[in-house]
Amino acid sequence: MLNQLKKVFSSFLTLQENNKHLSQDYHWFKTKESEEVFGIAKEELTKRDLVILHTFLESYNPIFPPLTSQEKMWKKLIHEKDPIPPDIFDTSFRFVYFTMPEKTMGPNAFKEAIYEVFEYSVPIIWENEHEGIIIEDQLNIRPQIMYSSIIDILMSDLYIKINLFVGPIQHNLSMIHTYYQTIMKHAHTVFAISKNHVISYIDAFPYLLLQQSDIAYKDFFVTSTLQEYADDKDMLHTLQTFFECNLNLSVTAKKLYMHRNSLQYRLDKFTEVTGIDIRNFQHALTVYLAILSDKI
Repeated sequence: MLNQLKKVFSSFLTLQENNKHLSQDYHWFKTKESEEVFGIAKEELTKRDLVILHTFLESYNPIFPPLTSQEKMWKKLIHEKDPIPPDIFDTSFRFVYFTMPEKTMGPNAFKEAIYEVFEYSVPIIWENEHEGIIIEDQLNIRPQIMYSSIIDILMSDLYIKINLFVGPIQHNLSMIHTYYQTIMKHAHTVFAISKNHVISYIDAFPYLLLQQSDIAYKDFFVTSTLQEYADDKDMLHTLQTFFECNLNLSVTAKKLYMHRNSLQYRLDKFTEVTGIDIRNFQHALTVYLAILSDKI
């Protein structure tokens, strides 16, 4: 096949083992069978040529680390519509979306850091140079709470901002295509709103739910619930911190650097003015959703 391509494209060039820097003027490809790498000048390729070549060749980008056998399997399951083999159909797994600022760290360095933190060769599927998914299989699914520790280690060691969206555990592969697309879509939605670095699908649900509401309804919901405090940034920050501290007065006061009695007075004032008792779970949930809605 390569000999035939040489005859068709005059710029055909194979990748030598000692050639570390690939020309940006070339499209680089890899054969699926032998994984031999070669390039063809971009100016010689039409759009039709690229479509045809991609039907039986893989793009080669040295920016990304070579795929492991596990990663090849997962990538095929995610992106291809082939029937799923019965022996792996009932597999528990979870996708953890990650993103980092563009041009801050290469995929190879990121992968090394992830391997060190996870202490095993966790599969990573890249969407582009700064985002992708980490895949936990049934033997290595970690408690969601551990991701707060993992993100602290990564960010302190690498000195870059990293966000993680922890998806729900799946118990078979029947919906893997939809699951992957949903994780990517929801992660983009949530991180455009939230400043948290680690968000689970449970934590994300209020954001995703409110995202479905139209602007007129959200405005009505916010003003009717928060009333005169709708534009009071200090009160809203106090309330949101109270909710995020699981309605614990002492923890909230400590986080806000307030005296416990001062915090209690502020919360009581909100109840007195609005008639909403935020110590009641249903009332607290409504107010919390109103605060989030005002940010979306």
